[in-house]
Amino acid sequence: MIRRIALLLLLPVVAATAAERNLLVNGDFEAGPKLGSKLPGWTETDDLTTFFVRDSARGRMLKIDTDVTIEDANARWKQMELPAEKRPKAKPKGPTKPPYYDTVGGLNGAKIYSDYIRVEPGMRYRITADVMSNGPTVKIFVKGYAKFQDGFRKFYQCYKNVKPATGKWSTWERTFNPTARSPKVTHIRVMPYAYWPVGQACIDNLRVERVGPEEAKAATPGRNLLANGDFEKKLAPWTAEGDAGLLLRGSEGGAGRIGAGGALVSGIVAVEEEREYVLRARVRPDRAVVTVAVEGLVALGGKRHVLFTKRETAPPGQDDWIEVEIPFHPTADTPQVMEVRVRISIAAKQGTALVDDVVIEAKAKSSKDGK
Repeated sequence: MIRRIALLLLLPVVAATAAERNLLVNGDFEAGPKLGSKLPGWTETDDLTTFFVRDSARGRMLKIDTDVTIEDANARWKQMELPAEKRPKAKPKGPTKPPYYDTVGGLNGAKIYSDYIRVEPGMRYRITADVMSNGPTVKIFVKGYAKFQDGFRKFYQCYKNVKPATGKWSTWERTFNPTARSPKVTHIRVMPYAYWPVGQACIDNLRVERVGPEEAKAATPGRNLLANGDFEKKLAPWTAEGDAGLLLRGSEGGAGRIGAGGALVSGIVAVEEEREYVLRARVRPDRAVVTVAVEGLVALGGKRHVLFTKRETAPPGQDDWIEVEIPFHPTADTPQVMEVRVRISIAAKQGTALVDDVVIEAKAKSSKDGK
């Protein structure tokens, strides 16, 4: 009897441990041979832009170097298509020069992929990672797939911004539900990725865990305060700076188009004091780092001046639309701000991007507001 009671007392501990199991194989990169570019659970590194390296304190980790010319990288990536026994070793990288737009960081970024992980319909998951960077922006994508013919087809992707580069390790997390809007998804893959600006980044201790079934919520879409964010038939009230304009795509409707050095600037949106907002946009970069920014404005001397800016970059080299989300509180630190606008731009001298479905919504006021 005593033994049975003891076993029952252990059951909750066992259940909790199972719920917290890491679904990502070899997320700490420790399994596998001591040397080599191929570890269980991951695609192979190229030993030029991506490496498995060891640290005396942390053990093995993934290192990504974006300070590599795109010429060197393309040559190495072509070699990676060869069987391992016929593939030459990676050559040392050549020098790079300012402004570094012709580098891996400026054009493609570098990445590896995890193996496929099966997911459950309606289930919410949590991904966590340790990240250190001396420059490059790091994003760890979750990409969702469904069986298609003899393979998989991508139907979903998300990411969370990692803290700015500090040269120190930080841990971040986000939750996601890959089947909420894409019910076809049956599997996911994790894609550690780094790009602009050039430098080196390290990633370690990746975990994917079940959080629990998604709670049903009533759909309460907010009103888009931004005019013509879908670019259906015209550009106005958006304005184009440099190489930018409207692209009509037949039955797909319109989209904003941005070329190298160009920008699209939205019309003006009035904001309320002490109100929080969110900016959402879909971008499709092609060999370009796209900056999405919301600018807080104040009118002085007959002109509008920018007092507040919050921005996010969408990485290059993606094969589909990326959803960018920027929460912002324009009057929190700059109470003079009464208006905002959106600026979406490409600073580099090459590359293009499409922009669509740009939305600014006011967040619901909390009960403490008394409204």
